[in-house]
Amino acid sequence: MPKVAFTTAFLERACCISVRAKVDYFDSGQRGFMLTGEERYLAPFAEGVAAVPGQMAAVRTLLEQDLPQLERLRQVETLAKAKIDELSQTITRYRSGDPQGAQAMVKSGRGEQLMVGISSLIGEMEAHDQLVLVTRQATFTRTVAFANFIT
Repeated sequence: MPKVAFTTAFLERACCISVRAKVDYFDSGQRGFMLTGEERYLAPFAEGVAAVPGQMAAVRTLLEQDLPQLERLRQVETLAKAKIDELSQTITRYRSGDPQGAQAMVKSGRGEQLMVGISSLIGEMEAHDQLVLVTRQATFTRTVAFANFIT
């Protein structure tokens, strides 16, 4: 199989996994903060908010020729921004002295719905990558077999 195809698929998958991990990490930071009130738990959130745009740009570069994947990435970006907004609102509410209001926002399930949407889309992206990789590998194998046959 051509190394370029493998490398591109591998890098795309790695970037998608990294985006999902960062968004998951946001949630754990928010929970730690809301349980303890300690700002140190928000460090992953601040770091992740700064890192996500770069991660998305890296994936976008890898996908520039794959329109269906670019559309999925746009949807992931939209959901990730909404998730960051949701987390920011709960943190702001908690900091302003309304921990019950922040908990009510968490209990509403909106954040969980956003995470499920992000995970689902990234899963679709990974499944698509796997299909493309298998197809490319099969094409390469057939090409090599044909070349060996005619030589």
